[in-house]
Amino acid sequence: MMTMKKGLILLIALFFVHESAMGQDDVRQAARQARQQADSVAQEGRGRGPGQQARPDREGVTGREFGQQRAAEARARGIEMRAKAMQRISEQQERIQANEARIAEARERVDRREEAGEITADEAGDMRERLSRAEEKVEEMRRVVERQKREVEELERALEETGQY
Repeated sequence: MMTMKKGLILLIALFFVHESAMGQDDVRQAARQARQQADSVAQEGRGRGPGQQARPDREGVTGREFGQQRAAEARARGIEMRAKAMQRISEQQERIQANEARIAEARERVDRREEAGEITADEAGDMRERLSRAEEKVEEMRRVVERQKREVEELERALEETGQY
């Protein structure tokens, strides 16, 4: 949608471009048309400027009822978002447990292979170093999940205290 200012600038520019090619009567008529077009552009844009979007369709309900409906929808979205967050947290916890089990199995495998002489002590040390880095990453994941879980619980408590949940 063209704003009123842009429309006026465009019309004025067109007016000056064509002014030299027209006679005096044509200039007056073009100016009159430009003013009319500017007025129509201003009428179209009235009430729809930045921050003045169309009023939501309330379907015949009062402002109070509309507000209560919006609040109920917001509560429902909050409950849904909490459920999704808790589901993601539980999935992440399962992944952490699976990764810990894989790391423990890999450690046992390295120990067995070193005792059997399949790999040297240096190779076993390198493998253990990689496993230690993997354990650090898993521990970082655990801290992140715990922090997320605390945040969800704090938000839940705050909502319960305000009576919005």
